Amino acid sequence: KKSYYYMITFTLSPDLIKGKDPLQTRTECEAFIEAQAFRPALQFTQFHYVREKTKKGIDHWHCVVCSTTPLAKSRFKYYTRKYGAVDISKNKQQNLQEGLNYISKDGIPKSLLD
Repeated sequence: KKSYYYMITFTLSPDLIKGKDPLQTRTECEAFIEAQAFRPALQFTQFHYVREKTKKGIDHWHCVVCSTTPLAKSRFKYYTRKYGAVDISKNKQQNLQEGLNYISKDGIPKSLLD
């Protein structure tokens, strides 16, 4: 089967989380992100992520994934409505190492599915 390699970035929107407990919101988002690794429709075979802060101090997560099906941003509508932005970039190198190197700059990625 063909493999597709992506970097997915989930970023919290200050407008959508205004007035919410930051720790609870971070916990909810991270649980949502981890659950994506196991969504049958996404067909992930590898899933690695790390949480970091933007320059403005807002939490965001970088995920490096391998899927056996092409990904569409529309798969993450729940997140965009409730928490913020999702960006999907296809890895042209067709491997995970470049993405893992990038997300490792600010922490050790948590690996799911391995």
